[in-house]
Amino acid sequence: MTHSHEFETSLENLFEHGLSFDKFLQSADADQRKAILDILEKTDFTWIETPEMPMRVLFFGEMWCPDCVINAAALAGIMKQVKILEVRVQPRDGNEEVIMGLGDGTKARIPTIVALDDQGKPMGVFVERPKVIRDLEQCEDQLKRIVMMRDYRAGGYVLDTAREIMEMLRI
Repeated sequence: MTHSHEFETSLENLFEHGLSFDKFLQSADADQRKAILDILEKTDFTWIETPEMPMRVLFFGEMWCPDCVINAAALAGIMKQVKILEVRVQPRDGNEEVIMGLGDGTKARIPTIVALDDQGKPMGVFVERPKVIRDLEQCEDQLKRIVMMRDYRAGGYVLDTAREIMEMLRI
């Protein structure tokens, strides 16, 4: 990942001025809150080990986005285990160019989750869905795709998201 100094400064600035993750979760409506709580209740995050140093994550997302709700639950589960993780949230609107620059450059996909080092440089990026689901989108077995997407929407792959985020946070 090669980004200009200006890009990294803007990520740092976006992090510093981002909404706290708690405030983002508070913006959820009753159905979104229930979906997040249901995922947290049925998912075991106790395997997560706390990194030695404080970590920072910038989450680009919106509560109206189903993928954001699912993956916000993964971040909430991680945060229950990793007390030294600070997450800030920025909306998609107004940040499309930054989001596209972090992703494939073609579309501003959310959620886009960026692990930042202490200099504000990206250490890793998670875009929209966990790899197992992105790979599934290439699968020719339509029934398998339908079943797995239903399971994904119900939070069945939230641990895949959590593992990918924790992998980004490894130094």
